[in-house]
Amino acid sequence: MPEPVIWIMTDAAALNQAKELRDRLGQKANSLILAPQGVAGADLNLGPAPDLLLALTGCPLELRPRACALMAQKPPKGLDCLPCPVLGNNESAFLEGGLPPDPGQAALLLLELSHQVFTPPWLEKVQVNLPLTYLLNGYGELVKNYPLNLEIGIDAGALDGLGRAELDLAKELLAGRKLTAHLPFKDLVPASNDPLISRAARERLAKAMDWAYELGAFQMVMHLGYDWRIHRDLDEFADNFRDNLGPLADKALDRGLSLALENTFEPGPQVLEAVLERLGKGPGLGFCLDVGHAMSFGRASLAEWWQGLKGHLLEMHLHDNLGDDDRHLPPGWGKADWPGLRSRLDAQEKLPVLTLEPHQEPYLWASLRGLLKLWGDPFGSD
Repeated sequence: MPEPVIWIMTDAAALNQAKELRDRLGQKANSLILAPQGVAGADLNLGPAPDLLLALTGCPLELRPRACALMAQKPPKGLDCLPCPVLGNNESAFLEGGLPPDPGQAALLLLELSHQVFTPPWLEKVQVNLPLTYLLNGYGELVKNYPLNLEIGIDAGALDGLGRAELDLAKELLAGRKLTAHLPFKDLVPASNDPLISRAARERLAKAMDWAYELGAFQMVMHLGYDWRIHRDLDEFADNFRDNLGPLADKALDRGLSLALENTFEPGPQVLEAVLERLGKGPGLGFCLDVGHAMSFGRASLAEWWQGLKGHLLEMHLHDNLGDDDRHLPPGWGKADWPGLRSRLDAQEKLPVLTLEPHQEPYLWASLRGLLKLWGDPFGSD
């Protein structure tokens, strides 16, 4: 078994301590000293503004850390983006625990943690969005190594580019996991007045629903394809949506799958409410409140979105932004009212499915840590 990689993040003031820790780790670990520009003796120079998100993104797979020791007085950016336990000697900075002051004890603890799979407390309690093509091309090892419950994205690339063999492999990788699915949405307008456009959307969604059912999903998320600049007549839009996709929704319910309508470019909850009214308010039909979309695309406040959707809320997509664009930042990195959302969730009799949508792997770990810091554990006691 190869020696685990352990990152030792230091600055000039703690360089000697970092070197002593590396000596104590000896041949039992491949320990790398990371430091800002100008610190002589470091194995990896991180430049004048160290960012461990960039370091992780750019490092070869064989140098990915299994544990990290923070010895610098000032935490670098991206510290919470690491896929491993982070211990520190600065009480305001470390994430998973304190680093023992004795170098020998610190080395033993780091070695022990480096041989364990890193499982943050939220890991098995949330869904994580991952496109099906990503699962089969590059992220299979991540899924094998971590107990991730996935929301599989089934897009046009998957529907047109994957065959029976790939679908069977995906089923094997996903076996035994709690699974949801995200249906295709780009350029699809199920409520279009153009019969050719609406038929194309229906055919895409029908095939994706079949795949979601075969993969073992219990719930599917769907965008409406609504654009306020085009769809001025809300009643017409909702009627068209029902006429085109109502039979697919009924088929999903017959199969035991729930269907959650997600907000995207809708200015407020009224559009989703009107569509659900047409489809019928059965127990398997409801909403997915996407926090980031509400902030970046909507005109209503998060409180107004919640008020409109809470009665039929099946799922929430949890990501952050600054209100200017759909950045898919980890919770706590933007301006979302996470304390307010937590208090509203606490008032629910049943929690909706909570889904993270990181658009790069480091944001997954930052999202898990961010939610733990912001919310504690809404699934149990804090």
